[in-house]
Amino acid sequence: MRFQAALLMILAAWCVVPAGLNAQELNATVTINTPKLQSTDPKIFRTLEQDLRNLINETQWTEDQYNQDERIQCTWILSITQELNNNSFKATLNLKATRPVYGSTYETQTFAYQDPNVFFEYTEGTPIQYIKNVYNTNLVSIISFYANIILGMDYDSFSAFGGDPYFEAAQSVINQLPSNQISSDDGWKSVGNRNNRYWLIENLRNARMKAMRKAFYEYHRNGLDVMYTDPAKGRAAMAAAIEQFDQVRASYPSSMIIPLIASIKSNEVVQVFKVADATQKSKVYEVMTKMDPSNARNYASLKS
Repeated sequence: MRFQAALLMILAAWCVVPAGLNAQELNATVTINTPKLQSTDPKIFRTLEQDLRNLINETQWTEDQYNQDERIQCTWILSITQELNNNSFKATLNLKATRPVYGSTYETQTFAYQDPNVFFEYTEGTPIQYIKNVYNTNLVSIISFYANIILGMDYDSFSAFGGDPYFEAAQSVINQLPSNQISSDDGWKSVGNRNNRYWLIENLRNARMKAMRKAFYEYHRNGLDVMYTDPAKGRAAMAAAIEQFDQVRASYPSSMIIPLIASIKSNEVVQVFKVADATQKSKVYEVMTKMDPSNARNYASLKS
C-alpha cells in the first residue's frame, strides 16, 4: 500500500474496496480539444485520446499496490493549437491532480500546470507505450514526465520527501531524450525560458528546494489533514508552511515552483484563513502576495 503507518487511520476510514483488489496508481480523465484543426481528420484524435488514457491509467508507475479508492485523480486536457504538417502538431497541455483531505469530502490540488510547448507527431494506429529508461516518442516522454511529477507531488504531500523516486524518474525521462530534442524543444530547453519542464524538475530536485518540499508535506499532513479534528492547529501548521515557502522563494528568487504552488493553493488559502485572527490573516496576506503577486487581489479578504 502506498500509504504507510502515518495513514493507517485514514485508510481505515476510506477503505471500501475488498482486500486484494488492486489498481494502477492514476485515475486520469483525458480530453483532446481540436479547435485549430484545418486539414487533419478530428477522428484520429479520438483514437489518440483513448490511447493516452490507456497509457496513463494502465501503466504501473510505482512498485506500490493501490486500491481503487486510493488512485490519484487527475485531469489531462490537450488542446491542439497548430498543425505543423500532416502528422505533426503543437498543443497546450493543462494538468490538474488532487488528493483527498482527511475527514472531509474536500479534494486539494497537489499539482496544476499549463504547458504551452507540447510538440508531437502522431499517426493513427501508431502504438503509444511507455518503457522505463527507453525513449519512444516526444509525446510519450511528456506524458511519462508529468505522470511522475504528479506521483512525486502526491507522495510528498503524505510523507516528507516521499516523492524522491518519482522526481528521479522524471529526470530520467529527460536523460533519455535525443540531444536534438533537448536543444530545439522549448519545453525541454535549459536556456531561455525558465518556466518549462526542464526547470520544473530542476526546482524539485534542487537542494535549495528541500525546505519547500518539507513545508509542502507539513502544509498537507499537519495542516489540511488536521483541520477536521483541530482547525486552529491545522491553520497554524499551514501558516508556518506558507512562511517557509516564502523563505525558500527569497533564497531562490528565480524558481518557478514557489509561484506555481502559491497559485495552486491561492483559493484554498483564502478559504482556510478568512476565519483566522487578524494577526494570522495579515501575515498570510503579506506572504502570499509576495509569492503570488499576479493573484494579489484574490487575497484582499485577508488584508487587515
